[in-house]
Amino acid sequence: MASLDDFLDGYEPPVEEVPVCGRPALIAEHAQLEAEIAGHRVHGSLGGPPQELLDRLEKLEAEINGSVMVVKLRAIANRPWADLLAAHPPTMEERAQGFGAHPDTFEPAALAACAIEPTFSVAQAERMADTIPRSEWAALLVAVRRLHEDRSTAPKSLLLSVLRPASAVSSDTPLDEGSLGEPSSDDSGE
Repeated sequence: MASLDDFLDGYEPPVEEVPVCGRPALIAEHAQLEAEIAGHRVHGSLGGPPQELLDRLEKLEAEINGSVMVVKLRAIANRPWADLLAAHPPTMEERAQGFGAHPDTFEPAALAACAIEPTFSVAQAERMADTIPRSEWAALLVAVRRLHEDRSTAPKSLLLSVLRPASAVSSDTPLDEGSLGEPSSDDSGE
């Protein structure tokens, strides 16, 4: 086990990436085109949908991917986060509604403080809030909050425990009759 100083020196704050589509109308067009293609599969010819529809879908997906900006966010330490909250006090009404900060000023400031790729100023974050749909803005803010409010723990994979070969189970851990090890005679269907 490393010392506390070693742990703190090597600490890496949590990071999250949030994709933001710059042309959301393309997403609606994509859904319509997929429905049209699915309709050909259900009602249509034996050969499936026309190649021109598939080509259009492929081109549309490339356009969507080209219009997406991935915003990489990183948590800031406790003191700067607390200072940020304190710099944007809620009104009495907002406090009564459970807000810990004035959302109109805190949200752009928090996003600007956490954005590491691309980086942007508070003024640019405010412009983003005024430009992108509320759902996209909310996705960014949820990520910022999650970075600061969710406790991360070392994950334990259920998949790994299920997929690990039986030989990886230690010899002092007996397999239960209903385990995923060798099938029992009850599993033979007889």
